[in-house]
Amino acid sequence: MNIELRRKDSYPGRFLRPLLLLVICSAVFLIAEVETVQADPDEEEAGVLDQGSQMSCVVRVVNPLVKVFKDEKLAEELTGATAEISTARNEYENFQLILRNNSVKALKNVDIRISDLVSERKRHRIAAENITIKRVGYVTTMRPFYPVERVGEWPDPLMDFEPFDLPNGEAVPIWFTVYTPKETPAGDYSGEVVIKPQRGSPVRVKVSLRVWDFTLPEPKTFKMAMSLWEFNILEFYEPKKFPSIQSTGGHRISPEMRKRWHNFLIDYYIAPLDLYDGLRDIETAKQIVRENLAHKKHKFNIIQGFHASTGLELDFNTPRWKRRLKFIEEFRRFLKEKNLYRYLIYYSFDEPSPANYPKMKEIISEIKKVDGDAKFAVTVGPSAGGALLYGSIDIWIPAMRHFLDIKGFQAPPDAEALINKKMDYSVKRRLAAGDEVWWYHATGIAPPFPTPNIDTSAVDCRIIPWMSWEYGFTGYLYWVLNHYRSNSEEGYLLEVFKEPEIVAKIKQGKRWPEIPWNTFTVKNAPHQNGGGAFVYPGPGGRPLSSIRLEAFRDGVEDYEYLNILKTLCDRLEKHDGRAEVRPILKKAGRLLTIDPGIAKNCVDYNKLPGGILQRRKEIGEYITYIKEYLAQDEH
Repeated sequence: MNIELRRKDSYPGRFLRPLLLLVICSAVFLIAEVETVQADPDEEEAGVLDQGSQMSCVVRVVNPLVKVFKDEKLAEELTGATAEISTARNEYENFQLILRNNSVKALKNVDIRISDLVSERKRHRIAAENITIKRVGYVTTMRPFYPVERVGEWPDPLMDFEPFDLPNGEAVPIWFTVYTPKETPAGDYSGEVVIKPQRGSPVRVKVSLRVWDFTLPEPKTFKMAMSLWEFNILEFYEPKKFPSIQSTGGHRISPEMRKRWHNFLIDYYIAPLDLYDGLRDIETAKQIVRENLAHKKHKFNIIQGFHASTGLELDFNTPRWKRRLKFIEEFRRFLKEKNLYRYLIYYSFDEPSPANYPKMKEIISEIKKVDGDAKFAVTVGPSAGGALLYGSIDIWIPAMRHFLDIKGFQAPPDAEALINKKMDYSVKRRLAAGDEVWWYHATGIAPPFPTPNIDTSAVDCRIIPWMSWEYGFTGYLYWVLNHYRSNSEEGYLLEVFKEPEIVAKIKQGKRWPEIPWNTFTVKNAPHQNGGGAFVYPGPGGRPLSSIRLEAFRDGVEDYEYLNILKTLCDRLEKHDGRAEVRPILKKAGRLLTIDPGIAKNCVDYNKLPGGILQRRKEIGEYITYIKEYLAQDEH
């Protein structure tokens, strides 16, 4: 069959649906109509078209903060034929191609490729091996305890791409991630995506990439602490051998699988750790550090010591405490030799009650006899109750809901004043004292706070680092990212899935994606879709990303943009006496303050992506401008 692109000039219904408004606000927007002009006699056999029939396939480029549903209606209009993205060096940038087949029959065996991205004079290129293509998968949610837009199929897992049949009347999102290597020269690059069905001519979509003249640092400034639970990996991939957490009995995943999962997490700027277990075997601890150091692109920014609070035991002469103190001393020496000690933290005393603060203080004091520079991070807020720990705790990690007591799912009218009062009273004092402050989410988090669940906006994940910047926080903790028990243990699954075909597969030991994903991932916690699971367990023991995890990584990169701009402003202030510098600093100051159109506070923020994407673009352009100004001046 012959396929051609046709351009239409208008689309009167473009503002009718809220999701289309999301797309209009985005930086990239493309819709392409692909029409058969004449059918090939052999195509009927392939199941693509009946001879002489008409087929229309709509293709749209949308930004990664839009969640596209299968029943999405795509307008048959071509407003541009280029996916336009921008990036710093050492940054990942995502976009989606949405395909919808409006013909009578399926398009068979559709393959998608992307070319190298080549500079204007063809001197430089970003090789296609730096670009990944994933097919967006869907999971079926259940009714949660918080209000949602819909219950049913939601896009989230990013599946390995392989040629597929494009069904009639269904939107299929394809996810592209472009990584710009550190050595890439700044400038404009272009390439194309080729969409090729089994029979017929290919459809081509241009890709335009602007590489800004700055590089995101290693390691990243913003810390992401999320537990990776090895026993959950064992349970999932070997459910017959390890039917429950108790049966794992201290077993660990293989070194090869650990390395695979750790490298994956480092790609997303997440430190590989288990907050609630820690490192008890010194040789294993050293080996993990060596392996993580070997990562080809990125450096981790957190190394975990052991979990110090076991039993709040105060007899430091027991064999267990002697082993711990020996571990601390040897691990400290090892990290000093590797020039990595500054990344070591002891996450201890998870969500402790004030009654245990005196014991915590005594334990910390004992550990600091062995390692006087040890940094302790605790999930407690630096409010009046935590004052006893001033001088003992180095990293305070209050829950996000610590800043506002909410009944229901609506913030009170005076929410901003209440939040600011608590920030002024506790957080700002500890920041002024030189402590760090992060914040965290646990089970049960719900609107109006940003809620990183499957059935909420992707903005909810990306906005957290922006809010952190505004409040002076330097990290985010989430209790676990691979809570798979409700998707591995047979009893849990049989409580959810009753269909005979699925039940049979469960009893045979089959697991996702051969059976549906149970979105209530934490059985004994409030019903929420996707809680505790940002990473999916893919075939062959490989981790798969999600739309939410991609949004978190994008948010960390946004935070680095802000930090780079702040650093440049600090340099520029040395020239503050010059008249032309003052308006530059004034505009930079505006960009460094989170616009109310993006977020007013941690419960009042814009779920439309336009504000974040536009502000990121402005910051990227202004970083380039100030760098050029400083280079000329210093030259």
